[in-house]
Order: sequence, then structure tokens, then C-alpha cells
Amino acid sequence: MKSHSNNFLLERGKNLVPHIYREEFEKYLSEVSPEFPNVPRDAFEEWIYPFWNEHISLLYGGLDFKKLNFSLDTWPMSKFHLVKCYKKFDRHTSIQEEGTIEHLYQCYAYHKEAVSYWKDLGTWFKPPWVLDSNSFPSEMLHRDIEKPLMLIEGHTRLGGLRLHDKNGLASQTHKIWVISNKSKSK
Repeated sequence: MKSHSNNFLLERGKNLVPHIYREEFEKYLSEVSPEFPNVPRDAFEEWIYPFWNEHISLLYGGLDFKKLNFSLDTWPMSKFHLVKCYKKFDRHTSIQEEGTIEHLYQCYAYHKEAVSYWKDLGTWFKPPWVLDSNSFPSEMLHRDIEKPLMLIEGHTRLGGLRLHDKNGLASQTHKIWVISNKSKSK
């Protein structure tokens, strides 16, 4: 069952997605962040604000955001091969993963800092978001959420990382935002 707070997120996000933001992010953040004191600013800026809509709410709205743990971790490259992608968004990952390095850099041409990170460091500029779905009882998760790890945001970046790994250009470790069940967190 969705909490009051998650319904509030959906109501606030209805006019924001998928079009360009209709209000300034700072105003949005000031309105919603008091409802979610444990949610980092990056989660609002990179995931919730640009992408929270009825479809995303269907997938993740059953999670009580006030009982989630958000941590910025560093993982070895091998762990990223365990991350599952939601089938509807998997094309964003597979297009990059099956493409060429040059094509990836063209996709990021508007963001020179991101291209520099890929070229110089073999990693992404901003870490994606992963749900540690193993930390939740199955009945709390939408049927389309896979285990052990489910990518929430960053499908193009994950495909780019896998492409870099396939070409021997990926760093050995990468930053990743992990969302887990507080009661099961280490």
C-alpha cells in the first residue's frame, strides 16, 4: 500500500514528466523534501524530479520512502553485471552496451564533463541508482522488479559502463547510489 508521502510525490510530479520541468527544481525540492528527510538531494534531482510519474509510481510507489536507506557506495566492475534492468527501459542500456565507444561519446556530446570522465577515468560522471531488491520481502515489490539488484535510473550510463568494460576501458571500481530496506541494511 502506498504511503501518504508517496502519493504526495505522484501528485507533485504529475505535471513534470516527461516534459521539461514546469517549475524550478529548488521550489519543488523545498515542497517535497520535508516529507522525505532521509532522501538525498541527488535522488530528487536525478531520479524523482525528472522521472516520477504514474508508471514509475506503480513500480516503486509501494516502497515506504521514509524507511529506505540511501547510500553512495563503490562497487567492483563485476557487480554491475548482476544489475537487472526494467524491461521497458532496457533498450536504453542495450543500445549503448551493443554500440561503439564513439557513439556513446556522441550521445554525451552535450555534456563534456561526462565524456571526460568516460575517457579519462573509465567511469560515469554521476552515479546511477540501484534498488537492492534482495533487502525487501518479495511481497513489498512490484512484480516487475527483479532480484538481486534493479536499476532505477541510469540505463544509458549502465550500458556505457558495460561497453567500456567489454572494450577494456572501464575502471575497476565505480560509484553507485544504492537504495535498500533500512531494516535489512548492514
